[in-house]
Amino acid sequence: MDYGVTNQRGRIPKTEIREILRYCYKNYIHTIDTAANYGNSEEILGELISNRQFNIYSKIPHLNVSIFDNKELNAVEKTFFRSLNKLKVNQMEGIFVHNADNLLAQNSDKLFHLIMKWKHTGLIKKVGVSIYDEIQLNSILDHYDIDIFQIPINIYDQRLIHSDILDEIKKRNIEIHARSIFLQGLLLTDPKKLPKKFKSLIPIHYKLESLFLRHELTKLEGALQFILQIKQIDCMLVGINNLHHIMEIVQSLKKLKKETYIDFKDFQINNVTLIDPRRW
Repeated sequence: MDYGVTNQRGRIPKTEIREILRYCYKNYIHTIDTAANYGNSEEILGELISNRQFNIYSKIPHLNVSIFDNKELNAVEKTFFRSLNKLKVNQMEGIFVHNADNLLAQNSDKLFHLIMKWKHTGLIKKVGVSIYDEIQLNSILDHYDIDIFQIPINIYDQRLIHSDILDEIKKRNIEIHARSIFLQGLLLTDPKKLPKKFKSLIPIHYKLESLFLRHELTKLEGALQFILQIKQIDCMLVGINNLHHIMEIVQSLKKLKKETYIDFKDFQINNVTLIDPRRW
């Protein structure tokens, strides 16, 4: 799909997707994150990969409901089995609840029991939730046993770092997958080319560029370095628009040194309208 606030290219041709998958596999990237509502990604992945090549995570639909009844549950189950069919797999590595608020709605326990049924019957290995803030995270921790949290975290969005919540998650042996690590590409964008709605970010963007220059890092390397420094994170999700992007990411990771530490505290932005893509 045409995803990302900085994406000017649109959808990736299927021939290039094949090259991307081949490159990923050779470079030990064996996990793919997709979703039923990510355009036609599931069909393409089902066509281009085999069951044993990649661990696949998908998501149940992003539902805007305040109460769960049989109608919603049936729709969720149909979508899940449709995803298995499109992906041409008998089992997924995991399934994420796309909208965390769905697990806080009335009768949400029915939704969770449905997903746990898939786990107990071997259709999925792990149950995950994609969250946006600490309030959602705490509420779900209080009510459900989750295997994975997918959290937004990047140089500008440090809300979940400066509390004890990440340590609390790890104490419960829950995986943490970092997403939005480039803030839909904003962190990699030239200050002069930022979309108009992000004009207020220009000064801090220049300041961040100076920090990267002092440490002899590119913007991409700096964004990755920030994530690598957070010890509680198990893996990071990256979005790409072409083969060159994933090659750049892999080469940047190889260049970064584990012992390096950079203080990014001064770059935290507390204005959620700038760091929460839902508000864009």
